[in-house]
Amino acid sequence: MLTTIKRSYLELILAVVGIIVGYIFVFDQKEFIAMLGRKVSLCGLLTFIWYIVRRARIGMINWSEKEEWRKIYALVLLLAYAIVIALG
Repeated sequence: MLTTIKRSYLELILAVVGIIVGYIFVFDQKEFIAMLGRKVSLCGLLTFIWYIVRRARIGMINWSEKEEWRKIYALVLLLAYAIVIALG
C-alpha cells in the first residue's frame, strides 16, 4: 500500500485537487457528492466485472510470457469498461 502511494502520489494529489475544485465550483454540492459516489461505485463494480470476465474468457495471464493475444484482449476489455465508466 505504501509503495503504491509512493509511485502514484502525483495522481492522488491531482485527484484530491480536482475533487476540491469541483466541489467549490459546482452549483449543487449535494448532487456533486452523490455523483462522485455513483462514479466511484460504478468504477469499482466495473473493475470487478472486468476481472471476472477476463479470468473466465482467457484465464490467468502470465505477463512475462509471449502470449500477446491474451494481453491485448485484456487491455481491450479494460478500455471498453473505461469508456463505459467515463460516459456513465
